[in-house]
Amino acid sequence: MLDDYIETQSIAYKTIKNQVINDLVSHAYIIESNKSNVGMSFAKSFAKTLLCPNKYTNLNNCDKCTQCKNIDENNFIEFKIIEPNGNWITKEQIEDLQNTFMKKPIVGTKKVYIINHFDKMRQNLMDKMLKFIEEPLDGIIAILVTDNKNKIIETILSRCQLISLKTISEPASDNIIENIKNNIDFSKYKNIEINEEKIDKIINFISYYEKNKKKTLLFTKELWHDNFNNQEENDFCLNVILLFYKEILNYKIDNKIEIFKKYENILKDINKNNDINQISDKIVVIIEIINKIKYNVNQNLIIDKLIIELEKR
Repeated sequence: MLDDYIETQSIAYKTIKNQVINDLVSHAYIIESNKSNVGMSFAKSFAKTLLCPNKYTNLNNCDKCTQCKNIDENNFIEFKIIEPNGNWITKEQIEDLQNTFMKKPIVGTKKVYIINHFDKMRQNLMDKMLKFIEEPLDGIIAILVTDNKNKIIETILSRCQLISLKTISEPASDNIIENIKNNIDFSKYKNIEINEEKIDKIINFISYYEKNKKKTLLFTKELWHDNFNNQEENDFCLNVILLFYKEILNYKIDNKIEIFKKYENILKDINKNNDINQISDKIVVIIEIINKIKYNVNQNLIIDKLIIELEKR
């Protein structure tokens, strides 16, 4: 929880803790991560403290309470996270958020929503968010996370309290499910079992493709269709692939592995055999294929389409 940041983010920690204890919480915050790699985890810890009926900043006195666990699983009625859908936060996501948070809290006295990468929102949507942020119902609190506050319109900046984090890298976790869970909205995938075996098969597919390229088309049944065979699974698996290639791109820039530490050797091999433009092009293709899934494209052909489009770049 929030006490995890006593030393590494002391100023931000003290500011927020004092506000919570003294009931001086603002209606809207901007968490500026400053490439600290802890922007989202800090925001979630802040949300847990805001929503805690006892204002706890650690888990020492929580007894049998499962509220923080439910927040981590995006399964708490008074809490919501918005992540960019592809490159941008969409109009549909904002409309859904506004419909949900136009109602007062049912459990406790507060409702909290986090919008991660808030800067990945087009100006017309930021304009749409402005009134929603500045005139919320009682108990509604916004936490907007960004790497670059300069991409946020001034009218929103002026209505939020800015919390700037110190630049510091968060150690990569060895728990691959936890790492992926922090970067993909698991609440969308309630009907599939997500475990390390499934992740292993996804990464195995990526590794096989990178070594065999177009020949992978001959083995999609064994590599893919025997393991993932419906729209929800395909959507999840493709989002993991997208996340993996984004990690490769990040690794090229700063040589750090934050999410897929378990697959470090595979990631480094792919990084070595692709330049930055090739990885960027692959990310674009994967996003395009993910968007096609939404329009009921033949699920048996979706992975073939992915391989063919990747080979065109």
